[in-house]
Amino acid sequence: MFCTNCGKEVTGKFCSECGTPVPTEQIAVSSDTSVEYDTNTSADIAPAPAKQGFWARAKEEAKKQQQAKIEKEQALRERLKQMDEEGIPYCPKCYSTSLSANKKGFGVGKAIIGATLTGGIGVVAGNIGAKKVRITCLKCGHQFWAGKK
Repeated sequence: MFCTNCGKEVTGKFCSECGTPVPTEQIAVSSDTSVEYDTNTSADIAPAPAKQGFWARAKEEAKKQQQAKIEKEQALRERLKQMDEEGIPYCPKCYSTSLSANKKGFGVGKAIIGATLTGGIGVVAGNIGAKKVRITCLKCGHQFWAGKK
């Protein structure tokens, strides 16, 4: 009898090569013949061909995952290119388009330091950068200044 998973010859209830349980309804005619009988249908079934080993399957799976990763990165690059062409703003960290923009406003700390260093005219230092717009991503919370990449 041969294992349906790896194709190796099986003598017990489990395959000694891969550990797959062997169905009890399969009966081997003899160990040197290559014909098996299924008691449910009584039809001749050719033995399963020897399948790839564990490491070969693992290698194939790793290749598939690598290919999927490459395709995902390529789709992301195409999406970013399209958003740049259309002028759609997005978060530079997570590439989300859910953004919130706020003006910075008057800086009290800058005004106090400016007043301390230069006197009353230093209060004007609180307005430095007051018109800058800070953008916050609503998905990841990353903050960045508008107009900067």
